[in-house]
Amino acid sequence: MALRHLLPLLVLLITLTHAQPPPLYDFSATPLRTSNFTGILVAGGLPSKSTSPFPLTASDHIYGLDLGGNEAHWVDLANGGLKVTGHAAVRVGSGSVVVLFGVETYETVPVTYARNPVTVFHVANRSFTPVNVVGDPSPSPRAGHVAVYDAGRKYVWMWGGAGGPDHETTLRELWLLDLSVSPAKWTRMPDATSDMKAGTVAAVAAFLQNRWLVICFGTEAASSSPSNSCGVFDTQKRE
Repeated sequence: MALRHLLPLLVLLITLTHAQPPPLYDFSATPLRTSNFTGILVAGGLPSKSTSPFPLTASDHIYGLDLGGNEAHWVDLANGGLKVTGHAAVRVGSGSVVVLFGVETYETVPVTYARNPVTVFHVANRSFTPVNVVGDPSPSPRAGHVAVYDAGRKYVWMWGGAGGPDHETTLRELWLLDLSVSPAKWTRMPDATSDMKAGTVAAVAAFLQNRWLVICFGTEAASSSPSNSCGVFDTQKRE
């Protein structure tokens, strides 16, 4: 590769070394574009095990990697309003991110789960709003799940996770969070679990053609055997 092709990458790497977040893992990264921010929102996560004593406590920061200018740079958007890791986050609208479940502290029994199961972060004023959600039943506390957003219907689809006091209970469940109604409402999709072959923890998910929920890979709670399978759920027929 010619040197001229490497220069933009080198400039980007040099710029990102300034004021970047500490080493983190198990965070969420959400693409976001507003009138004054274009980039990636990094929420929560755990610090490096080598630099943090047990029990491991989640970060309470939300960072933004701003890609909208001539130089990429990190911005500390908020701290103290949401301490969470192992959560799922989806963009809803142009300037808001919904954060779902997660835990505050690992390596303790019982695990300390997030105090607010559903929270919205508003980028414009850097504020947090707990969402009032109804449902009978509603999802139990969890971490390691995945979620995607159906913008056309204002639905959040949430799959899997691990729960229980020791965070080792497999939650092979698909849930729909309807944000088009007030209060927002949870509905469980019981017919989805039999054909969904993906793992319930650390899977990946995508929402395609305003219809298909695709979930791949992952593992099971308290298991070291990952899945190499995918599942597809028709969100229109709900099967």
